[in-house]
Formats: sequence, C-alpha cells, structure tokens
Amino acid sequence: MGGRVLAIRSPEGKVNIYATTSMDESKNVAAKYTLVFHKYGTRHFLAAVKVGNSRFVYSLTPSRLEEELRAQNAPVTEEILLASAK
Repeated sequence: MGGRVLAIRSPEGKVNIYATTSMDESKNVAAKYTLVFHKYGTRHFLAAVKVGNSRFVYSLTPSRLEEELRAQNAPVTEEILLASAK
C-alpha cells in the first residue's frame, strides 16, 4: 500500500525489471541519476535510485536472497554509480 513500481529497461529492450519501491524525499536534489547498490561479496543488489533534478529517492524492497544474506550477517558495502539518461 502506498508503494510504487519502478520499471528498469535496457536500451535494447531485452532486459525488463519491475521492482516495488518506497519513495522518500531527500534534503539534496540529485544532480545526476544515481544507482545505489548493496554489495555482499561478489553479489550486487540494487537498493535505491535517485532521479536527476528531483528530491525523491526510490528505495527498492530487498529480495529474498538479500534478506537471507542480511540474516547471516554477511559483510555489506554500499556502492554508488552515476548514470546518464538519454
């Protein structure tokens, strides 16, 4: 309830991902499109998307696998990547 669905597509249209999100308002306006990943060992999980020229941050619901890794207290790091929109 109150969540949103975020659609992520590759430019060629070969990969389509739909994820439920919650939307939070940040104090800072994102100057660029930003992808935030949680990294457990060699596995990356998309955790949030910040949209350029917006205060909104879309936080993705953790997958079952990510929840399992959290429950095992696996070491986690956060990686931030900048993306561009065409």
